[in-house]
Amino acid sequence: MKAFVLLASLITSGAALAQAADGLATPASLLRYVDTTDGVSRTEANDIAEAYFLQHVGCGNYSGISELPDSWVVEGQFGYAGEPILGFLINKQTGAITSPVGPSYARPGDMLGPNNSFKPKPLRGSD
Repeated sequence: MKAFVLLASLITSGAALAQAADGLATPASLLRYVDTTDGVSRTEANDIAEAYFLQHVGCGNYSGISELPDSWVVEGQFGYAGEPILGFLINKQTGAITSPVGPSYARPGDMLGPNNSFKPKPLRGSD
């Protein structure tokens, strides 16, 4: 079991791993540790992309991200046929989401709705 958890932690972002252990992956729980004030890391981009898929892509598959100089490019498939998604972007500086398959957002927390009380939590183990 320890080997499985270690392997899963190597291929899964920290927040996503925590939700998998709890079985409670939601957009809000995935965004819990995303803090865009210092830019968007690969781990944070993964969490944003997974939250977006849960919120807006009912039939599809998130498969990862690739990197451009100013953005993270979200890769995945849409619909039953698995049509490739043509690059929805997450801005590395601001976390803004630009999507060809659904709504775009100025900030990741905006996808939780106008009345959300979204405030990122400090990363576990940090001050």
